[in-house]
Amino acid sequence: MNTANHDLFTGSHGTGSKYGVQRIGAGRLDLADASNDEVIAYSDDDSGGVGVSFGAPEVVGSANLTRQVRVANKGAVDVNYDLAYVALTDAPGVGYSFPGGTTINVPAGGSTTFRRAVSS
Repeated sequence: MNTANHDLFTGSHGTGSKYGVQRIGAGRLDLADASNDEVIAYSDDDSGGVGVSFGAPEVVGSANLTRQVRVANKGAVDVNYDLAYVALTDAPGVGYSFPGGTTINVPAGGSTTFRRAVSS
């Protein structure tokens, strides 16, 4: 589902640490993979946007944010996913979770939703 396949590293030839997306942007997208991908994920929270990022909110004190994500399967076979968050940079005091559980099934030709949350 993620077609940002072109990670950048601190060393040459894929060695060293991976740069976080906030340092290199989202331009690592592979257009050929994206156009052939049968499963897509997008915001389903009536905000008018499609991105599922929380962005970089200014928080004083604490905050709890939740986003609804829709996963659509354009293929002919049901798919199952384990949901996870993998941090490339440390964000002390910030926690990520999936309040509805960490697995989803997306039926062929259908869609499902899940919630992701961040708290500080």
